[in-house]
Amino acid sequence: MSSSRFPTEEQSSELGHYAMDRVGDIELDQLLEDEGASTQEPERSASAISPPAKVVSGITLRLYISHFLSTWNSRVFEFGAVLFIAEIFPGTLLPVSVYAVVRAASAILLSSKVGRYIDVNDRLKVVRGSIGKSIKECSP
Repeated sequence: MSSSRFPTEEQSSELGHYAMDRVGDIELDQLLEDEGASTQEPERSASAISPPAKVVSGITLRLYISHFLSTWNSRVFEFGAVLFIAEIFPGTLLPVSVYAVVRAASAILLSSKVGRYIDVNDRLKVVRGSIGKSIKECSP
């Protein structure tokens, strides 16, 4: 075999689709020759070794818990709303379907505008404003 890294067209046609005497880019002949020469492992630098995985810190754990609870709340509301509408209109699923379509369509149509509003404005103020508005809506 040639000592070049890639086989020539002639060698490729002889070998067929797969080159069976190659491991990666190194020929087996080279592996057998090098096996007797040295058996030492190459040294690894300290930067090549990745640090051990960090234990989740308290604030990160709180963030994960907050995200989980927020997602849980959203899913429970979606499920509960459908059940309430089905209870109000017991003979048909049309109102439930209309609710689902309107909710999905509004998410599709308004998500771009809401995202642009959040990107253009100061995010902290937007979050504080949305929390303040939701608190005002809930208070009597």
